[in-house]
Amino acid sequence: MGPPTPGHDADIGHAVRQLIRRLAPALRAESQLADDLPLAQDGVGLDSLGIIDLLLACESVFEIEFPVEFLNDGQLTVGDVIAHVDRARAGSEAQ
Repeated sequence: MGPPTPGHDADIGHAVRQLIRRLAPALRAESQLADDLPLAQDGVGLDSLGIIDLLLACESVFEIEFPVEFLNDGQLTVGDVIAHVDRARAGSEAQ
């Protein structure tokens, strides 16, 4: 695993990136999944159903929820998903 990604928990970032790799088999193994890389066809290569699959997988693995509005956020990136998971996990641990 590379150096921790600034701004969020490195373990969460690693786990989300592993889920992305599992759902986007066309990615080359050596491909870097930078925070600013779009999830859609012009980045990771996920179509709309692939993005929904990713969000559902994150909800299941991390026991969080993504609001419906998250999908209306335009061009979602790897970092957007990681940041939401990180915030949601921090919020659930504070309760």
